[in-house]
Amino acid sequence: MALAASSHPRSAEDRLTELYAVALEAHAGFASKVFELADLPAAEIYEVDTQETLGDHSGRLDLRVRGLDAKRGLVSLLYAEHKEPGGVWQDDQPKKYLPELRNQMRRTGAQGRFLVVVGSREEAGNHIPRRARASAREDAATTSEEVARITHRGSELVIAKTWQDIAICAELAGRASLTRENPLGWREAAARHDAPAAQRILRELLWYFEEEGYAVTNGLTREQLAIAPQALEIEDTLQALLDETTARLVKDKIGRFQLKTRRNGRTIQGDDFTPPPGSWIDKWRGGLSFVYSSDAKPGRGVARGQLEFQVGAWLLPKPARLLDENKPFKDQVEASHLRFELDDDGGWIFATREARAFVTGDATETLEDQADRIAAWALPNLAAILNLKPGTAHQ
Repeated sequence: MALAASSHPRSAEDRLTELYAVALEAHAGFASKVFELADLPAAEIYEVDTQETLGDHSGRLDLRVRGLDAKRGLVSLLYAEHKEPGGVWQDDQPKKYLPELRNQMRRTGAQGRFLVVVGSREEAGNHIPRRARASAREDAATTSEEVARITHRGSELVIAKTWQDIAICAELAGRASLTRENPLGWREAAARHDAPAAQRILRELLWYFEEEGYAVTNGLTREQLAIAPQALEIEDTLQALLDETTARLVKDKIGRFQLKTRRNGRTIQGDDFTPPPGSWIDKWRGGLSFVYSSDAKPGRGVARGQLEFQVGAWLLPKPARLLDENKPFKDQVEASHLRFELDDDGGWIFATREARAFVTGDATETLEDQADRIAAWALPNLAAILNLKPGTAHQ
């Protein structure tokens, strides 16, 4: 398999493609399921290349999979372009790759398809790095229509699917390994030291899909169903607590700044605020948020899986990268006991605290009492964020 030259791909999209490609070549059953998804005949052997240059002007193709028969004759040819949730399509994608695909099909007699794999981002205003699947299938349908529009006569070769579809292919391929002699769930079996390498790789791919929020393949468990009523009740309580705390955050000025909730700024897990006019966040075209989360990452000072509250400023990728290179600014962040995280989505300068820190367990404790405590913690941290001095904004 020919993979991209760098062992540390720069973007999440590249990382996703490389992991996916390794699994395709390692696990023939998985590759066969993907070919079936793309309406291509299965093969005996699969050869996988990533970031392949096609011709002089076509650019680099994310993925090419050649399906060969036992005598290494070309049977099926899959070209693919991938987009992680929220990824941006170039105007000439995937149209520019289709002439080369058609030429290969004519020259070899192989069947060919161009598979567009998309994700979706929940546009809820929650700027903590987080991926979502809420409208992935609608996104795929929209992409399919757009693909048909821009590819014209080549559109019959193009199929649009989602990362959820790919994950289901992986799950089905993994389950095919189960036997009466091995009654464990296939992922448990793949975690054993004597498991076939292909199964271990497939398990790692699905872990990445689910960890990053691209897909979910496990169904509900009885344990989850047992706690579902309590979970729904907790969600209602959290929403009410969020409303009460936000009301306190916007009541009075923070220094010389007055917070205002953004119109339509309610997110699934928090509130967005309009950047205070004249603040550095406004000049750097960022935003402020107050959110709760149960997806804490190691290093944040919150145990993974614990419910936490966060207040912070978010920035788009370009200004976030500039600030990441600004040592005096990062020193200010650290001195203010704040955190600065940077990824492909942008930057998040924030404070975080476990929700249980605001709950005493006293029988007389009210929602208002807890909102008071959260606001008392959040307000000085918001003040610290607003008082940061990053320098002149680069437009």
